[in-house]
Amino acid sequence: MMRVLCILMFVISMTAAALSAEISVEGQEKVKEYGDKCLVTRIILTGEIRTGDVVKLKQAYATAQFAADAVDSICYVNEDSAKTLVYLDLNSNGGSYLEALSILEWMGNDGRTVSTYVGENSACYSACATILLGGSVVGADGSIFLRRVM
Repeated sequence: MMRVLCILMFVISMTAAALSAEISVEGQEKVKEYGDKCLVTRIILTGEIRTGDVVKLKQAYATAQFAADAVDSICYVNEDSAKTLVYLDLNSNGGSYLEALSILEWMGNDGRTVSTYVGENSACYSACATILLGGSVVGADGSIFLRRVM
């Protein structure tokens, strides 16, 4: 009986891990629309939002910043400049609302330039919609401009 219970617990834990969001850095490219040296990065978030996803998102953002530093990226957005412009591409049915709030809080700190995007044939429900609402860029005077695309 104990053996069956252990196997069942293992299967449940593996299933839960498989359902958490996948976060990857894709599509780093220079986009002249924001300046000759602007590196635009897409961070893709797919799957269920779970505890720990904010840590994975921070790591992906650090990768984007490292790439921007390597090419001396400067992006002119709303009359201001940032090292990189990051699009957070969302495709999720939701998940942990508390983790979504942690991601939202992180996105709003330190004048971060993170625009949110939900593409065609993608979904963004529940906790994901909370993250979508956080898409913004910082203007020249330090004010926040909303930047969300669906």
